[in-house]
Amino acid sequence: MGFYSWKTADTKESIANIHSGHKNADKSSYLLQPNGKSSFEENYYEGYGIFGGVEAYSILAQQNFSDDELEEILQQIDDKEEGSRIFGIELDFGKYYEDINTKEKFSYSGYLFNNELTSFDGNYGTIEPKYGKTPNELIKDKVWKAIPFVEIFNLKEYKPLKFSFNENAVYEELPASENCEEQGFFY
Repeated sequence: MGFYSWKTADTKESIANIHSGHKNADKSSYLLQPNGKSSFEENYYEGYGIFGGVEAYSILAQQNFSDDELEEILQQIDDKEEGSRIFGIELDFGKYYEDINTKEKFSYSGYLFNNELTSFDGNYGTIEPKYGKTPNELIKDKVWKAIPFVEIFNLKEYKPLKFSFNENAVYEELPASENCEEQGFFY
């Protein structure tokens, strides 16, 4: 996996990784937590989503679901930490597709969530036997519509990732952090 990063929620500055040579690469950054929980401080972000020794996308999954809920969602995954990370990535910016007529839901990562989604092989150019068309064609023809993945869970309140360079920043006072287009490296 390549580098990735976010912008701070309060100042919209990129969280640069230590390999970039960017001026922000020397700044401590904080993965903020809701409900007054302590933030995770990262002094030397390496570019792979680890803040204060924890995986940001795993934290995203954990702050939106109880341990029991995550256990149920990830029941068929042997490596729970990796499953939690993948699930967090899906929550952040994944999409699933819904057949507008049958309401059946499809996802290339459906293997994680078999109770809700039907898998397709991950290749948008391969013909789906049931339809005789590719997922790309089904999307283009408006047979399948894209829906943000997080909506499948009907959360009362989605708690997105929020980062800051300010150790005193308050999670509840800030908007969600955006993904960094430069991936924290390509400035």
